[in-house]
Amino acid sequence: MTYHETVLSEKRKMCYWIYLNRPEKLNALDTRTWERLIYELNRACESDSVAIVLTGKGRAFSTGDDIENMLRLNTKQEALNFFNGIKQSLNTMISCKKPIIALVNGLAVGGGAELLLAADIVIAAENSWFSFPEISLGVIPPILISAGGGVVGFRRAKYLALTGTRFSAQEARNMGLVDEIVPQSDLEKEAFAIADTLSNYTQESIRSIKKIVYEIYWKDIEKAIDELTNLVITEDAKYRMESFESHKLKPVKNHGIISNK
Repeated sequence: MTYHETVLSEKRKMCYWIYLNRPEKLNALDTRTWERLIYELNRACESDSVAIVLTGKGRAFSTGDDIENMLRLNTKQEALNFFNGIKQSLNTMISCKKPIIALVNGLAVGGGAELLLAADIVIAAENSWFSFPEISLGVIPPILISAGGGVVGFRRAKYLALTGTRFSAQEARNMGLVDEIVPQSDLEKEAFAIADTLSNYTQESIRSIKKIVYEIYWKDIEKAIDELTNLVITEDAKYRMESFESHKLKPVKNHGIISNK
Protein backbone atom coordinates (compact mmCIF):
# COMPACT_ATOMS: atom_id res chain seq x y z
CA MET A 1 0.00 0.00 0.00
CA THR A 2 1.30 3.44 -0.96
CA TYR A 3 0.60 6.31 1.43
CA HIS A 4 0.16 9.85 0.12
CA GLU A 5 -1.20 11.74 3.14
CA THR A 6 -4.87 12.26 2.33
CA VAL A 7 -5.10 9.51 -0.31
CA LEU A 8 -4.21 5.83 -0.06
CA SER A 9 -3.74 3.40 -2.94
CA GLU A 10 -3.04 -0.29 -3.44
CA LYS A 11 -3.29 -3.06 -6.03
CA ARG A 12 -5.70 -5.79 -4.98
CA LYS A 13 -6.29 -8.70 -7.31
CA MET A 14 -7.19 -7.14 -10.67
CA CYS A 15 -8.13 -3.70 -9.30
CA TYR A 16 -6.30 -0.47 -8.48
CA TRP A 17 -7.90 0.82 -5.28
CA ILE A 18 -7.91 4.53 -4.37
CA TYR A 19 -9.08 5.58 -0.91
CA LEU A 20 -9.96 9.12 0.15
CA ASN A 21 -8.32 9.24 3.56
CA ARG A 22 -9.49 12.12 5.74
CA PRO A 23 -11.98 10.19 7.92
CA GLU A 24 -11.82 12.83 10.66
CA LYS A 25 -13.13 15.34 8.07
CA LEU A 26 -15.50 12.83 6.44
CA ASN A 27 -13.09 12.82 3.50
CA ALA A 28 -13.62 16.49 2.65
CA LEU A 29 -11.64 17.49 -0.43
CA ASP A 30 -9.05 20.17 0.30
CA THR A 31 -6.30 21.33 -2.07
CA ARG A 32 -3.90 18.58 -1.01
CA THR A 33 -6.50 15.86 -1.42
CA TRP A 34 -7.43 17.03 -4.92
CA GLU A 35 -3.73 17.01 -5.87
CA ARG A 36 -3.15 13.50 -4.53
CA LEU A 37 -6.38 12.20 -6.09
CA ILE A 38 -5.31 13.49 -9.51
CA TYR A 39 -1.89 11.88 -9.04
CA GLU A 40 -3.36 8.50 -8.09
CA LEU A 41 -5.97 8.57 -10.86
CA ASN A 42 -3.26 9.16 -13.43
CA ARG A 43 -1.22 6.26 -12.05
CA ALA A 44 -4.26 4.01 -12.00
CA CYS A 45 -5.26 4.85 -15.55
CA GLU A 46 -1.79 3.82 -16.79
CA SER A 47 -1.63 0.65 -14.69
CA ASP A 48 -2.28 -2.90 -15.88
CA SER A 49 -5.39 -3.16 -13.68
CA VAL A 50 -8.71 -4.27 -15.10
CA ALA A 51 -10.59 -1.58 -13.16
CA ILE A 52 -10.12 1.29 -10.71
CA VAL A 53 -12.07 1.34 -7.46
CA LEU A 54 -12.61 4.69 -5.71
CA THR A 55 -13.97 4.80 -2.16
CA GLY A 56 -13.58 6.54 1.19
CA LYS A 57 -12.10 5.56 4.54
CA GLY A 58 -14.32 5.67 7.60
CA ARG A 59 -18.06 6.36 7.50
CA ALA A 60 -18.15 8.59 4.44
CA PHE A 61 -17.36 8.49 0.75
CA SER A 62 -16.82 12.26 0.77
CA THR A 63 -18.51 15.42 1.99
CA GLY A 64 -17.14 17.33 -0.99
CA ASP A 65 -15.03 20.47 -1.09
CA ASP A 66 -13.55 21.42 2.28
CA ILE A 67 -15.50 24.46 3.54
CA GLU A 68 -12.59 25.61 5.69
CA ASN A 69 -10.43 25.60 2.56
CA MET A 70 -13.07 27.50 0.55
CA LEU A 71 -13.36 30.17 3.22
CA ARG A 72 -9.74 31.09 2.55
CA LEU A 73 -10.46 31.87 -1.11
CA ASN A 74 -10.55 35.65 -1.46
CA THR A 75 -9.85 36.33 -5.13
CA LYS A 76 -11.10 34.98 -8.43
CA GLN A 77 -7.66 33.52 -9.19
CA GLU A 78 -7.47 31.72 -5.84
CA ALA A 79 -10.90 30.22 -6.51
CA LEU A 80 -9.88 29.17 -10.02
CA ASN A 81 -6.75 27.49 -8.67
CA PHE A 82 -8.74 25.57 -6.05
CA PHE A 83 -11.59 24.43 -8.26
CA ASN A 84 -9.14 23.41 -10.95
CA GLY A 85 -8.76 20.31 -8.79
CA ILE A 86 -12.36 19.37 -9.53
CA LYS A 87 -11.91 19.92 -13.25
CA GLN A 88 -8.67 17.96 -13.49
CA SER A 89 -9.98 15.04 -11.41
CA LEU A 90 -13.16 14.74 -13.46
CA ASN A 91 -11.35 15.11 -16.77
CA THR A 92 -8.97 12.33 -15.72
CA MET A 93 -11.86 10.08 -14.69
CA ILE A 94 -13.90 10.52 -17.85
CA SER A 95 -10.92 10.26 -20.20
CA CYS A 96 -9.35 7.31 -18.38
CA LYS A 97 -9.12 4.13 -20.47
CA LYS A 98 -9.91 2.04 -17.41
CA PRO A 99 -13.47 1.65 -16.02
CA ILE A 100 -13.88 3.39 -12.65
CA ILE A 101 -16.07 1.82 -9.98
CA ALA A 102 -17.13 4.10 -7.10
CA LEU A 103 -18.03 2.41 -3.81
CA VAL A 104 -20.23 4.65 -1.65
CA ASN A 105 -19.59 3.46 1.89
CA GLY A 106 -21.57 6.23 3.62
CA LEU A 107 -22.61 9.78 2.85
CA ALA A 108 -21.68 11.34 -0.50
CA VAL A 109 -22.34 15.07 -0.45
CA GLY A 110 -21.62 18.04 -2.72
CA GLY A 111 -18.39 17.57 -4.64
CA GLY A 112 -18.21 14.05 -3.25
CA ALA A 113 -21.51 13.19 -4.91
CA GLU A 114 -20.35 14.95 -8.08
CA LEU A 115 -17.41 12.54 -8.31
CA LEU A 116 -19.99 9.78 -8.73
CA LEU A 117 -21.29 11.47 -11.87
CA ALA A 118 -17.89 10.86 -13.49
CA ALA A 119 -17.58 7.24 -12.32
CA ASP A 120 -18.53 4.50 -14.76
CA ILE A 121 -20.26 2.27 -12.21
CA VAL A 122 -21.54 3.30 -8.76
CA ILE A 123 -22.25 0.79 -6.00
CA ALA A 124 -23.75 2.10 -2.76
CA ALA A 125 -24.23 0.62 0.68
CA GLU A 126 -27.85 0.35 1.76
CA ASN A 127 -27.40 2.93 4.52
CA SER A 128 -25.63 5.53 2.39
CA TRP A 129 -27.22 8.89 1.58
CA PHE A 130 -26.64 11.75 -0.80
CA SER A 131 -27.08 15.49 -1.19
CA PHE A 132 -26.03 18.46 -3.32
CA PRO A 133 -26.39 21.16 -0.63
CA GLU A 134 -24.26 23.87 -2.24
CA ILE A 135 -27.16 26.30 -2.58
CA SER A 136 -27.42 26.52 1.22
CA LEU A 137 -23.80 27.75 1.22
CA GLY A 138 -24.42 30.39 -1.43
CA VAL A 139 -22.70 28.43 -4.22
CA ILE A 140 -23.64 25.83 -6.88
CA PRO A 141 -22.89 22.19 -7.79
CA PRO A 142 -21.23 22.84 -11.18
CA ILE A 143 -20.99 19.26 -12.43
CA LEU A 144 -24.54 18.33 -11.42
CA ILE A 145 -26.10 21.23 -13.33
CA SER A 146 -23.99 20.69 -16.45
CA ALA A 147 -22.89 17.15 -17.30
CA GLY A 148 -24.95 15.69 -14.44
CA GLY A 149 -28.13 16.18 -16.43
CA GLY A 150 -27.00 13.35 -18.69
CA VAL A 151 -26.96 11.03 -15.67
CA VAL A 152 -30.04 11.95 -13.64
CA GLY A 153 -31.96 14.04 -16.20
CA PHE A 154 -31.74 17.82 -16.49
CA ARG A 155 -34.99 18.54 -14.68
CA ARG A 156 -34.00 16.30 -11.75
CA ALA A 157 -30.52 17.87 -11.68
CA LYS A 158 -32.08 21.32 -11.45
CA TYR A 159 -34.42 20.19 -8.67
CA LEU A 160 -31.56 18.71 -6.63
CA ALA A 161 -29.45 21.83 -7.12
CA LEU A 162 -32.28 24.23 -6.20
CA THR A 163 -33.47 22.38 -3.09
CA GLY A 164 -30.28 20.78 -1.75
CA THR A 165 -32.48 17.92 -0.59
CA ARG A 166 -31.03 14.83 1.08
CA PHE A 167 -31.94 11.47 -0.47
CA SER A 168 -31.41 7.76 0.14
CA ALA A 169 -29.49 5.10 -1.75
CA GLN A 170 -32.74 3.74 -3.18
CA GLU A 171 -33.75 7.21 -4.40
CA ALA A 172 -30.27 7.64 -5.88
CA ARG A 173 -30.72 4.38 -7.77
CA ASN A 174 -34.17 5.37 -9.00
CA MET A 175 -32.77 8.55 -10.56
CA GLY A 176 -29.68 6.89 -12.05
CA LEU A 177 -26.96 8.24 -9.76
CA VAL A 178 -26.37 4.75 -8.31
CA ASP A 179 -26.28 1.48 -10.26
CA GLU A 180 -26.39 -1.12 -7.50
CA ILE A 181 -27.25 -1.21 -3.79
CA VAL A 182 -25.74 -3.86 -1.51
CA PRO A 183 -25.25 -4.38 2.23
CA GLN A 184 -22.25 -2.47 3.60
CA SER A 185 -20.40 -5.74 4.17
CA ASP A 186 -20.73 -6.72 0.50
CA LEU A 187 -19.32 -3.56 -1.11
CA GLU A 188 -15.84 -4.89 -1.83
CA LYS A 189 -17.16 -8.30 -2.90
CA GLU A 190 -19.43 -6.62 -5.46
CA ALA A 191 -16.61 -4.45 -6.79
CA PHE A 192 -14.47 -7.53 -7.44
CA ALA A 193 -17.43 -9.32 -9.06
CA ILE A 194 -17.94 -6.43 -11.50
CA ALA A 195 -14.21 -6.25 -12.22
CA ASP A 196 -14.26 -9.97 -12.96
CA THR A 197 -17.07 -9.40 -15.47
CA LEU A 198 -15.19 -6.50 -17.08
CA SER A 199 -12.07 -8.65 -17.44
CA ASN A 200 -13.89 -10.68 -20.10
CA TYR A 201 -14.13 -7.68 -22.44
CA THR A 202 -11.55 -5.86 -24.53
CA GLN A 203 -10.05 -2.56 -23.42
CA GLU A 204 -10.85 -1.18 -26.86
CA SER A 205 -14.61 -1.69 -26.46
CA ILE A 206 -14.60 -0.28 -22.92
CA ARG A 207 -12.59 2.74 -24.07
CA SER A 208 -14.99 3.31 -26.99
CA ILE A 209 -18.04 3.27 -24.70
CA LYS A 210 -16.42 5.83 -22.40
CA LYS A 211 -15.35 8.00 -25.35
CA ILE A 212 -18.85 8.20 -26.85
CA VAL A 213 -20.45 9.04 -23.49
CA TYR A 214 -17.82 11.73 -22.91
CA GLU A 215 -18.42 13.34 -26.29
CA ILE A 216 -22.19 13.45 -25.80
CA TYR A 217 -22.59 14.50 -22.16
CA TRP A 218 -19.44 16.14 -20.79
CA LYS A 219 -19.87 19.68 -22.02
CA ASP A 220 -20.19 23.12 -20.40
CA ILE A 221 -18.20 22.13 -17.30
CA GLU A 222 -15.87 25.10 -17.73
CA LYS A 223 -18.78 27.55 -17.74
CA ALA A 224 -20.33 26.03 -14.60
CA ILE A 225 -17.04 25.98 -12.67
CA ASP A 226 -16.34 29.59 -13.68
CA GLU A 227 -19.71 30.61 -12.21
CA LEU A 228 -18.83 28.73 -9.01
CA THR A 229 -15.58 30.70 -8.69
CA ASN A 230 -17.58 33.94 -8.91
CA LEU A 231 -19.99 32.87 -6.19
CA VAL A 232 -17.55 31.38 -3.66
CA ILE A 233 -15.83 34.73 -3.01
CA THR A 234 -19.05 36.71 -2.42
CA GLU A 235 -19.95 38.04 1.04
CA ASP A 236 -23.13 35.96 1.13
CA ALA A 237 -21.25 32.72 0.45
CA LYS A 238 -18.63 33.57 3.09
CA TYR A 239 -21.35 34.29 5.65
CA ARG A 240 -23.20 31.04 4.88
CA MET A 241 -20.06 28.91 4.99
CA GLU A 242 -18.98 30.49 8.27
CA SER A 243 -22.47 29.86 9.68
CA PHE A 244 -22.29 26.22 8.60
CA GLU A 245 -18.86 25.79 10.17
CA SER A 246 -20.12 27.24 13.46
CA HIS A 247 -23.23 25.00 13.30
CA LYS A 248 -25.60 27.97 12.96
CA LEU A 249 -26.72 26.81 9.52
CA LYS A 250 -28.48 23.44 9.54
CA PRO A 251 -28.21 21.00 6.61
CA VAL A 252 -31.26 20.55 4.39
CA LYS A 253 -33.46 17.55 5.18
CA ASN A 254 -35.12 15.14 2.76
CA HIS A 255 -38.37 16.52 1.33
CA GLY A 256 -39.44 12.96 0.64
CA ILE A 257 -40.80 13.60 -2.85
CA ILE A 258 -38.09 12.53 -5.25
CA SER A 259 -38.53 8.76 -5.44
CA ASN A 260 -39.76 7.19 -8.68
CA LYS A 261 -41.84 4.30 -7.44
